[in-house]
Amino acid sequence: SNAIDIMTEIHMVLRGYELRKLGPNEIISFVPSISKAGKACNIRPDHGEMSYAVRNFLPEERLDDFIASIRNRIELIIQSYPDAKLAHFVYYPGYP
Repeated sequence: SNAIDIMTEIHMVLRGYELRKLGPNEIISFVPSISKAGKACNIRPDHGEMSYAVRNFLPEERLDDFIASIRNRIELIIQSYPDAKLAHFVYYPGYP
């Protein structure tokens, strides 16, 4: 699989996800911050890296549910690509 195809689909599904999942009244920012794949213009990248910035005032349990739902959505997307897998999914609370 082309990692960029998978990453593009993930970005599209997660665009506005916080509004659909949590509603418009929650104070949260959920935006892509890093997206990397490939090293040559004529070769399909076989892996990629994505990061999102999450800033919020959610109660811990609601935040945990939100993060778990993101992972679930990503795993569902990746399952539709036969030879793809999610190598790592990490949520770092606070500032890096």
